[in-house]
Amino acid sequence: MREYGLYVDGEWVEASTKELIESIDPSNGEVVARAHRAGTRDARRAIEAARGAFERSGWPERSPEERRELLIAVLDSLSERLTELAELEARDTGLTIRAATAMVGAGIQQARELVDIAAKIEVEEPLPPSGVSQTADSRLVRSPYGVVSAITPFNAPFVLSAWKVFPALAMGNTVVHKPSPLTPATACEVAAAFDAAGCPPGVFNVLPGGGADVGEEMVSNPFVDRVAFTGSTEVGRRIAALAARTVKPVSLELGGKSANLILDDADLDVAIPGALWAVYLHQGQTCQAGTRLFVPERMLEEVVDRLVQTAAQLRVGPTLSWDTDLGPIASRPQLERVERYVGIGRKEGAVLACGGHRLADEGLQNGYYYAPTIFTGVGPRSRLAQEEVFGPVLGVVSYREEDEAVAMANDTIFGLAAAVWGTNLARASAIARRLSAGTVWVNDYHMLYAAAPYGGWRQSGLGQELGPAGCLAYARAKHLWVERPGTLRARAWTPIIGLDRVFGVDYGEDPPN
Repeated sequence: MREYGLYVDGEWVEASTKELIESIDPSNGEVVARAHRAGTRDARRAIEAARGAFERSGWPERSPEERRELLIAVLDSLSERLTELAELEARDTGLTIRAATAMVGAGIQQARELVDIAAKIEVEEPLPPSGVSQTADSRLVRSPYGVVSAITPFNAPFVLSAWKVFPALAMGNTVVHKPSPLTPATACEVAAAFDAAGCPPGVFNVLPGGGADVGEEMVSNPFVDRVAFTGSTEVGRRIAALAARTVKPVSLELGGKSANLILDDADLDVAIPGALWAVYLHQGQTCQAGTRLFVPERMLEEVVDRLVQTAAQLRVGPTLSWDTDLGPIASRPQLERVERYVGIGRKEGAVLACGGHRLADEGLQNGYYYAPTIFTGVGPRSRLAQEEVFGPVLGVVSYREEDEAVAMANDTIFGLAAAVWGTNLARASAIARRLSAGTVWVNDYHMLYAAAPYGGWRQSGLGQELGPAGCLAYARAKHLWVERPGTLRARAWTPIIGLDRVFGVDYGEDPPN
């Protein structure tokens, strides 16, 4: 079992609350780690440290390449510990060891690419000549915001923090990071890597055990210049409201109820496994999970039969077993949430095709396990089709015409992701363009990479992560206008309020327009 303090101003310190939280392995109920529970005073201390580092450490003044050098050193050290970090992430979150290894590895690689992208962004760029003045030099100047608050959820803590922390630091900001109190471990290991790499004190700070009080301080504190959050839409609304008080920018990656459309020409040998991959990665505990599957009415029976047959073969088990396909739900409250929504689905008249119950077989008794679940006959406006379950629950909706499928897919407050499966790529791509979501895959799902922007539409979020846009989100733009020395006669504004008359400007044979 590991124990973590708060990492503030380059030191590991105790929380002012004198309280500890326990991170529980959802496979078996064992304690993975203990972390100090940060309070409001600790959040203020961390923010003040980040503000001091921004103003006095020289971090913002380092060249992009100098910042890149330190960040890549941190990532190199994390890469050397991939196996250890993946096991820790699996036990902390309930990710299977296969998924945790892939996701931690992807997080490291994506962070490398983001750091490289950030290092190539021009700090200054010339702008085209102005039609107002032929003697002025206009430039676009980019500078960091200052202190960034990064707040991440329990489901994929390593990769989601990597998407925020590394581009924010690469662009010259300082960071206070609050991981979920349910899953603090890898965030603290990242802090240790920064410490070992010689990161200036206060540039990166971690509050591993903070709750809502810490989060609200990190959003509302006037010394915080920008907020990056991933989590539920409900909490995202609260963050947006708090940030509005000091008019600070926020990026919000929020909930989803993503649509997955199987077309009548789809290759079912790929689309059916793809539909299960879309919903069952991390037991459905991803914001972009494809939880609504739209199927042509004439293909419904075949598709559902094959979905159920395949789901029955998926092995549910402990996170650290390489034989496990699906692990546990991340926590008891989350398990109870899944059960409530399964009950809601039944009351709404949806038909349970498989699953719908906890698992307590030998070796699973002490964990939070739930069977892969599929509902048919799901109404497109039902709660099961409209609200985020965040569990291994797939709702199948039938349709007759393509336009009907698109309309139902878009009939939601969310818009994070979607997918279309079909062999006619021109047709499938045309349908994909009609779907209201920030990321849409054709004949695939969950594929994200660092060069492409990622973000939600509607109530799935504001702003984008990844790609150049994700890096530029951490830099503010300034227009710098430099007029060359000259006389009042050369200034276009001199006659507008009569300054040429007051100062006796002589235009000679060239009067102003």
